[in-house]
Amino acid sequence: MRWTVGTGVHLLVSDIYESPALHGVFVDLFRGGVATLCHPVRLDCLTTPRVRVTVLPVAYEGAAQIPCRAVAELVE
Repeated sequence: MRWTVGTGVHLLVSDIYESPALHGVFVDLFRGGVATLCHPVRLDCLTTPRVRVTVLPVAYEGAAQIPCRAVAELVE
């Protein structure tokens, strides 16, 4: 988690939600300026190893988790 924050990454796409084993990891990422997109769907539709991800969240001050849409553009 410290490595991720240290790289300057601003978005982490994760296939898991926080569990007891990961307690506090996502809060630490948020504090480090890293937003997370958890449990994305339809990843099997991506056909290239690289994509550009745009996340369209609803603006809701103070929320830690909210539903959002994510758009992946194929990068060739």
